[in-house]
Amino acid sequence: MSSEPNTKDDHSNSDRNRNNPELPVIGHTSKPSVEEAETKKPQHESDKDVELVLENVKLVFDWFRSHWPGRPDVWMAWGTWAAVIAAVTYAGIAACQLRGISEASRINHASLVATQRAYVSVIGLNIEQSTFNPKLVSYIVSPIVVNSGNTPTKHLWYTAVWRTRPVTVEQQSTQQDIANATRNYGTLGARQEVKDLIKQPIPAEDANVLRQSYADKHIPIYGAFVYEDGISDPPVIHVRRYCYSLYVNPYFTSPVGLSYVACGGRSNCEDQECDAETQKEMKKIMQTPN
Repeated sequence: MSSEPNTKDDHSNSDRNRNNPELPVIGHTSKPSVEEAETKKPQHESDKDVELVLENVKLVFDWFRSHWPGRPDVWMAWGTWAAVIAAVTYAGIAACQLRGISEASRINHASLVATQRAYVSVIGLNIEQSTFNPKLVSYIVSPIVVNSGNTPTKHLWYTAVWRTRPVTVEQQSTQQDIANATRNYGTLGARQEVKDLIKQPIPAEDANVLRQSYADKHIPIYGAFVYEDGISDPPVIHVRRYCYSLYVNPYFTSPVGLSYVACGGRSNCEDQECDAETQKEMKKIMQTPN
């Protein structure tokens, strides 16, 4: 007995299976890869510490919340301490900022004074033959004074030694007691050069001694300038000493007949460059008004 396949029943079963939404799904599970496992681990060992700190902070906060209704004084004390700490911190920051501003202001002022103040110096001697009475006075000598600064001098006075006789180099004096000297007042403008501020006559007989000494004898020309630079606040008093020696050079005759050289030592100096005696004299000058 032969049997025929029941195709009709097979088609109906396949349709039933296709329309059934609860058919089991066959799948498979896989173990996580090494990269995924690494990403699930804490990226840094300190993460645990951070979590612990946050947990402690939460506990403290919860404690304060639970004690707030019955202990407001605790909150007030903590608030007061927080305000004090904040005030001290801000005061320290403000003090540092003020110190920085003061230092910057001091540097700017020092730079301004250095670039704009008056600088008085003597760069040499101006020697002219006398036209007044050559038989009595042979030459007129005066220091060449220059203010190389950008502001005029203030309260300037000067002193000079007059009528010095020819002396040897060993006997030559190069400094004057400026604390007790006679003061002659004047002023120098910015970038001004003056050649006739202090005129000193050289008598004819002294000029003859110089010619006959063959440079063995000299006539010292020296003095000092005391002034304020005109820009410092508080005012700063400066001193400029100068000293030159007149002589007759037997090997080279200048057009006017006399030559000069700067004196040695600290006879040509300014402020702190001068010797200790000058510093003492300057202290006396600062204590007396101009």
